[in-house]
Amino acid sequence: MRFAPTISSSRNATASSRDRLRRPDRKRRAEVHATKHTTYRGDLAYVADASQRAAGGLRRYHGRMPTVMTHAVVPLALGWALGSRTIPPRLLVAGALAAMLPDADVVAFKLGIAYADDFGHRGASHSFVFAAAIAAFGAIFARWLRVPPWRAALWLFVCAASHPLLDALTDGGLGVALYWPWSDARIFAPWRPIEVSPIGARFFSARGVEVLLSEARWVAMPALALGAVGALLRRMSTRGPDRAR
Repeated sequence: MRFAPTISSSRNATASSRDRLRRPDRKRRAEVHATKHTTYRGDLAYVADASQRAAGGLRRYHGRMPTVMTHAVVPLALGWALGSRTIPPRLLVAGALAAMLPDADVVAFKLGIAYADDFGHRGASHSFVFAAAIAAFGAIFARWLRVPPWRAALWLFVCAASHPLLDALTDGGLGVALYWPWSDARIFAPWRPIEVSPIGARFFSARGVEVLLSEARWVAMPALALGAVGALLRRMSTRGPDRAR
């Protein structure tokens, strides 16, 4: 009988410890869930300001995105469709790097910058202004890229802008600040079929495999299919005049 209270208190202590371990997870899930409440304006979904403020405290929350490799698939497939005469190898590689560059903002987590801040993840680096800045650099180095300045600028803008547009199709995290600095609204597309990818070591898990399969289905396979069709049409168009001769 003497041990009953001890056993009971031990169980209570264990339950309390278990609750303490679970509570942060529940709290984080609730906060992350709050960021999914959106308001629709036109054909885009905007994260509510209240949700942004709630997410502002998630300095330790690791945001999510499509994997970096998937972002590079878009320019590679488009370059395949257009051919090396239009998109030389140097420009193709520069486009792949431009498509991945916006996710360099994950360093914000290490610097203590909140997810919902302007310079947090999916913030300023995921805007059209950032894509335009990359395009400007492309025009400056057009000679090294071996294309006219306008082509380098246009290509790099499209590649860089494809990154936030893909992120807007994901089903978690915060939206993208497409219109920064004029608006800090985090935007999602109304249709979000792509599963978000965990950042860091958590990617190497069963969850990471699910994300890769989702991205293969919704991004890689359609992009490569369109690239193959474009390459086939391009070859057919170039062989036609040769046969006529």
